[in-house]
Amino acid sequence: MKKQILILLLFLMLLTACRAKSLTDCVVIDKEYTPKWVQLMPIYNGKSFIYMPVVHSDRWTITIEGKEAESGEKHCQVVEVTQSVYDQYNIGDEYKQE
Repeated sequence: MKKQILILLLFLMLLTACRAKSLTDCVVIDKEYTPKWVQLMPIYNGKSFIYMPVVHSDRWTITIEGKEAESGEKHCQVVEVTQSVYDQYNIGDEYKQE
């Protein structure tokens, strides 16, 4: 359980490192699929802990790198996509933003 929390925190830090900008000339630099999982959240009722399940759905993300439209600087962005869009792209492919 501690390992999963650590992985989640590291992933969130990676997400904050990438800025959501309007990018051009985008290339897929990473893909990640996270299957459905259940997290047990402890809730204290005054006498003991009760564990409530929280279900997290399947998640498909693509990390893209491109140039910012205004400044031309390179930036990355994580985009949550559907499974069909995820399957459509490989690392190194040009990503077409809709």
